[in-house]
Amino acid sequence: MTKIKGKTPLILFFILFLFWIIAAETLEIQHLLVGIVVAYSVEIFNRDFLRDFHFYGKKPFLVQIITLINITLVLIKDMIIANIQVAKIVLSPKMPISPGIVTFKTKLKSPLARTLLANSITLTPGTLTIDVDEDIYVVHYLTEQNAVDVQNWAVKSKMLYLDGENNG
Repeated sequence: MTKIKGKTPLILFFILFLFWIIAAETLEIQHLLVGIVVAYSVEIFNRDFLRDFHFYGKKPFLVQIITLINITLVLIKDMIIANIQVAKIVLSPKMPISPGIVTFKTKLKSPLARTLLANSITLTPGTLTIDVDEDIYVVHYLTEQNAVDVQNWAVKSKMLYLDGENNG
């Protein structure tokens, strides 16, 4: 069994257990015991996966959590804006789209940061991550503005900050 340094296993266990409590909607002892067993089992089975699943930056844990919350809020805001823009495009009789593919490089080093960025791009309406090869992203866009936005996105600079780049 692989040893994981740090608080990652304990944090994962508590997150999974909290999710179990929320999903179970009860605090009966048998449900709590099953939740402990399930959360611990999931944590044990995922240890090898979690060993390399972290940001490479040396930011304190609290700073990482605050930055991730900030990224999530920016992503939600951008998703709402993009949803409205795509709805306007789709409902417009002229259908003003100019689809294409853009390629860009990033300085992200950790697999976690790369995966989060790729998924964030795909979650935002009007863009779709087609391929990620190390630091090169291939993204399909619906409009030319989407292509510009994805390359200068605030989420990308916040990911760089988390992953060890201070200049974003």
